[in-house]
Amino acid sequence: MRAFSLVTLSPEAFDDFSAHHADGNFQQTSAAGRLRAGQGIEVEYLGVQENGTIVAGALFETHRSRLSTFSVVHDGPLCDYRDRELTEYFMTQLKQHAKAKGSAQMEIVPEMPYCLHDSRGGELPADQGGAPADDAVETLKNLGFMHDGFTIGYTAVPRWRYLKDLTGITDEKSLLKSYDKRTQWSVKRAASMGVHVRELGEDELQVFADIEQATAERRNFEYRGEATSASSSKLTAAKPTSWWRRFTSANTLPTWNPSVTPCGRRSMCCRPSTTSIRPPKRNAS
Repeated sequence: MRAFSLVTLSPEAFDDFSAHHADGNFQQTSAAGRLRAGQGIEVEYLGVQENGTIVAGALFETHRSRLSTFSVVHDGPLCDYRDRELTEYFMTQLKQHAKAKGSAQMEIVPEMPYCLHDSRGGELPADQGGAPADDAVETLKNLGFMHDGFTIGYTAVPRWRYLKDLTGITDEKSLLKSYDKRTQWSVKRAASMGVHVRELGEDELQVFADIEQATAERRNFEYRGEATSASSSKLTAAKPTSWWRRFTSANTLPTWNPSVTPCGRRSMCCRPSTTSIRPPKRNAS
C-alpha cells in the first residue's frame, strides 16, 4: 500500500507544481488565490506527498456567507484521475477537510479532458484520446460525488476548448494554410477590414471590459463587471475537447436523469434533489 500524506504548500511550491502538471491552469495558481482572497474567500494550497514528492494539489476555497459555507476547487484538483489509489486518497482527504471547515458541500471541476475530438468535432480513435473518461467519472461517483451532467451552448465556464497543434508550422502563411478554405476566407476578410490582434497593457484593460459588455448585451449573456473582466486570464489556442462538468459532494439525495454527453453518448448524470450551492485544455493534433 502506498504512503500518501496531505500537506499544506507555500504559494511558490504550489505554483511550481501547477506549472509542471499536465492539467495546470490559471485557476490553480497563487495568482488566482490572491484574486479569491481579495474577494473575501478563504484560500489554502493543499497537496499530496508521496516519497517526498508532490503528486497532486489543489487551490482549496472556503466560501462563507450568512446562509451557508461551502468549498470549491475551480478547474481542479490537479491529480492523475487514472490513478485510482491516489484519486481516492486525495478526494477523501479534501472531503474531510471541507467537513472540518463546516462546509455543507464541496464542489470540484476536474480540468482533465473528458473526450477529445478532431478539428471538425468528429470522434477520434480511442488510442488518440477519443475514448470518454468514464472510468474516472465512476471513480468520483463511487467516492460520493454527484455529477452535475453535461451542458451545451454558452456557459460561464467553457465546457469545450480548442487547441491548435503548431507542429510543422513556421510562419503566418503556413498557419493560415493549415485551416480549411472557409476559415482562410474569414481571416483574409477580417484583415482586409483592418482587424488586427495585439496585446493590451494593464492600463488598457477597460477596452477589453467595454468589448465584453457590448458582446454580453448583443449575445444576451450575463456581464459580470469590469473587475471580473480585468482579472481574466489569457487563453491558449486547439482541438475541440469536451470537458467535465462539476462534481458535488453533499449530504443530499440524488435524482438520476438521463442526458446526452458532448460526444453524443447517452449517460446517466446525477443531480442533487435539493437545491445545490452553485459556483464549478489540452491535447491537440
